[in-house]
Amino acid sequence: MSCFTVRCWSLLLAWFALILTILGSVLAVLYLHYVASGTAYSINVFADIGWMMVKAVFSFIACVICSIICILLLVGIYQNRLRSMAVYIHITISAIVVGTIGVIILFIMELAMDKRRFSIMEGVLCFLGVAFEILIFTPIYIILADPDHFASARNQ
Repeated sequence: MSCFTVRCWSLLLAWFALILTILGSVLAVLYLHYVASGTAYSINVFADIGWMMVKAVFSFIACVICSIICILLLVGIYQNRLRSMAVYIHITISAIVVGTIGVIILFIMELAMDKRRFSIMEGVLCFLGVAFEILIFTPIYIILADPDHFASARNQ
């Protein structure tokens, strides 16, 4: 018997993801307030305030959607509902694929252009983000792939 079962590890990661998405929602609201108050324009005259507000609103909406998905994941783990966890699995697989394609496209565009919009460090951070997402995703996928193991771990 180990200290961390797959279920325990999945719960820990799900709670961690929920806390991060709530924190992201709060930061998006603070950023929206920062942009709406006009501080961004006074600091950077070339700032496109409309575009900054659009980014803030979409970031907030994305964080709220991710929070709902994390709640579905927690409900699925606690109540042994594999269909609730399946939503998280499918969306995470899609995010990993889209994130990897996006990072590769941005990296290729950076190499093709002379402008330094996308630095090498940002590319490395994006790849590390995708790798971290895969690391977090693995135990939750194990639960969905092997429901018998999940049920036996829950009964222990």
